[in-house]
Amino acid sequence: MSPSHARTRQTLARHGQLPRPHPVRQLLALLGIGLATVLVAGAGVVAFAVNDLYSALTEDAVQIGDDAVPPGITELDDRGVSILLLGLDICERDYAAIMGDRCRDKEYGDDGRELVANSDVVMLLHISPEPRRVTVLSFPRDLMVDLPVCETESGEEDGGYFGQLNSAYAIGGLACSAAAVEELTGLPVDHAASITWGGVIGLTSAIGGVTVCVETPIHDPEAGAYFEAGEHTIDGVRALEFLRTRHGLEGGSDLARIGNQQVYMAALVRKLMSEETLSDWGRLFALARTAVRAIEPSTGLTDPVYLARVALAVRNVPLSDFRFVRFPVYDWPQDPDRVVADEVNAATLIQSIRDNTEFAPQPGSGSVPTEGAEPTEGATPPPSASPTAQPDNVYGQTADETRCSAGNG
Repeated sequence: MSPSHARTRQTLARHGQLPRPHPVRQLLALLGIGLATVLVAGAGVVAFAVNDLYSALTEDAVQIGDDAVPPGITELDDRGVSILLLGLDICERDYAAIMGDRCRDKEYGDDGRELVANSDVVMLLHISPEPRRVTVLSFPRDLMVDLPVCETESGEEDGGYFGQLNSAYAIGGLACSAAAVEELTGLPVDHAASITWGGVIGLTSAIGGVTVCVETPIHDPEAGAYFEAGEHTIDGVRALEFLRTRHGLEGGSDLARIGNQQVYMAALVRKLMSEETLSDWGRLFALARTAVRAIEPSTGLTDPVYLARVALAVRNVPLSDFRFVRFPVYDWPQDPDRVVADEVNAATLIQSIRDNTEFAPQPGSGSVPTEGAEPTEGATPPPSASPTAQPDNVYGQTADETRCSAGNG
């Protein structure tokens, strides 16, 4: 994407006024794929939305590119759809006490949020055309990229230099982050959504907790994350501590943190796709109500009929076809604490996503296989044909694969 193209993206329209739908449309669903967890966490939420939920969903909608235009009826079938998911590194007055030094003595705006934010988690969720597959592509926050020129909230232009991917949000919000990821991957970013730490706390509580496995203890005073070896059912603040930890993992890197988050995301999808969750309408409604108030979506994600179609498209995707993959990188020679894209291997991965081919990611840092693990209930046996081979540094796992977090203990 050229800088001139990036300038056409509109950062604002925070309070987008959308046509009020017919009541029948409001009674359809925000069934879901999860725009939320999604965020610091993952994919696949099923929920039910009615009038008050629709109003909450549209209140803070942000326009990116052309996504204010209602989605085409065949979009999902023709080429699939890609949704950018951001977890924001931003202090909120209501949660400052639990964030320790990170949120001490910060300046807050009228909305109770820190005035400047970066994206702490950057993921691109891609839903393929038939046969349906869901790929969640995670990008290291320390990834150095060519940032596009974007319009800032004040109406000026910024960007157009080599910098960290997570700074795109500080420059121009969801729209600038979408432009940066689109330029990096070559995949069109159709929609986007963001969530704060407080939103993650609310959403993980509404889900009813997710059970994760820890192979070796996690001790991270900075994130407040302390988990002994074994299984833990976590929600609320405990889930946020698990998702934020970096120094509590073996190696202590942001790349290990992505592997740790994939452990959570896989467990999350298994729970969300289980009969226990899908048959509990009370839980689904509570989750929907929490989600629409926790997420800042782009305008294209405010059509309840479209969201229902997305939800139905992924409802029957087998767990083995939910893939969580880390974008391939290598250390930046100028700074070992930063990484740059492995362009050759990234091209192979992106082409596999475009072609909708089956592939198996390589196990990476941050997690280890569970020895003697039985196949997950509901998992689909692998087909007889071998998956497409991926390069050695395309790391991740599938939702039917049970892995344990590798702590620093």
